[in-house]
Amino acid sequence: MKYLQNCIYKWLVVLVFMFTLKPATSNAALVGDFNGDGTVSIAEVQMVINSFLGLTADTYSQNDLTGTWYIFQYITGSNSSWARATLSVSSSGVATPSNGLNSDGGTGQTAAMQLNVSANGEITTTDSTTKMFLSSNKQLIVGTGGLVGDESIYIGIKASSGFQQSDLQGSWRWQDFLQQGNSGSSWANGWQRSNVSINSLGTATVSGGSGSSGSTTVPFTISPFKLDLNSQGIVTTSLLKSFYGVLSTDKNLLVATYTNGDGSIALSMFVRTGVTGFSLANMQGTWNTNFMSLKDFYWGRAVTVFDASGNSIIRNIVQSNGVRADVSKSFTIMSNDGIFGTNASDATFSGVISLDKNLMIGTVTQDAAANPAPSLFIWTK
Repeated sequence: MKYLQNCIYKWLVVLVFMFTLKPATSNAALVGDFNGDGTVSIAEVQMVINSFLGLTADTYSQNDLTGTWYIFQYITGSNSSWARATLSVSSSGVATPSNGLNSDGGTGQTAAMQLNVSANGEITTTDSTTKMFLSSNKQLIVGTGGLVGDESIYIGIKASSGFQQSDLQGSWRWQDFLQQGNSGSSWANGWQRSNVSINSLGTATVSGGSGSSGSTTVPFTISPFKLDLNSQGIVTTSLLKSFYGVLSTDKNLLVATYTNGDGSIALSMFVRTGVTGFSLANMQGTWNTNFMSLKDFYWGRAVTVFDASGNSIIRNIVQSNGVRADVSKSFTIMSNDGIFGTNASDATFSGVISLDKNLMIGTVTQDAAANPAPSLFIWTK
């Protein structure tokens, strides 16, 4: 089967390029020219091949949602805030929230809702603006949704147990996404990121911290500090009483929300690092993409296809402030430990790829010189 698949793959490459060798005077659309620029890139060839071979998605069922999930919601716009809750999802997709809390002290939504998952892992709800995606390991949900004033990005981690304090030990890349919130904080909307080393007791030492505004907030400015992990994967710290996080089942992702003493609100993400051998080729494939901008206060989602050199096509872009045309972007740097960047036009960008190579998180200030737009991107397979 593997030999046959390889043969088909090679013939498809030949066929796609045969069809793209059109005379310059021809007005015919090129096969695989998804962005209509008159050429077919390696990434576009890969899209044709993946589609033909049926390699674009795993098979998902409603049962993959069954169980308990920790859901984090980060809201921008006029109602900027964070919210978190525990969702108990039945086999029929009825999701019942509990233990809800948001940054203004409320309990958030208490009514049950319906969650439906398609065969390609797309999750929909009764809110037509919201769409989420289940990761290939079926332990992570990422999505976007909400109308004007409540533009939201969602991250869900499936509940597990049996964690020990030492499970936090190791090297991490920490990325925070921050807003002033409704408290009138003086913090300028933006991001901050750093490297973190955590010992077996949970003591975290921060290094190399930087922020989009040129400064960082607590807890980035205080090092070391202690992170406490309980057996259910819940992470807290005495440094900030509002900090509440959840460690993923594979122990390689920590997601949290918190409110700083100055009133700024944060969505916090730690991705485990400390393993070498990464390259741009690890980005290759088709990724569900969710993003948020703190300049014009919108969410977005798309499908991104990467080739083995870090070149990408971002397609099917939907944003809460309108639909965009396809975009091509190249990521030109991938360090040995999975930290990656792009060209000089997005010099503020920095991202990290997970150890299983199925998650990437990055922050950037788009249009940094003319119209600074701090933005968060999350890619999942």
